[in-house]
Amino acid sequence: MDNEDRKILTEFLGECWFAKPSNHFEACCCGDCLDYRQCNRTFDTWEDFGALLETIAKKTEVDAFELWLWKQGYSISNIDTHNGPLSVLKAIKEGVL
Repeated sequence: MDNEDRKILTEFLGECWFAKPSNHFEACCCGDCLDYRQCNRTFDTWEDFGALLETIAKKTEVDAFELWLWKQGYSISNIDTHNGPLSVLKAIKEGVL
């Protein structure tokens, strides 16, 4: 997963993606972060994956995502922190979410 993928997932969560500022006068979009590298999610933890699942549930797209996962050979119960975020990313790119 590269930074462009992480940016897509971050924006799906409704959060800001913080790019490296072009100069020291630029601030991040929320104004809360002093270092852009500390604010961006990595999507390699259960916390980040849980945030994705919560966002899917809030958008009431759980059934569509679970059906899509099933067609991919997975279920919510057997995905982990590696293939879970990648599955969400793929579902977003395919228009499922």
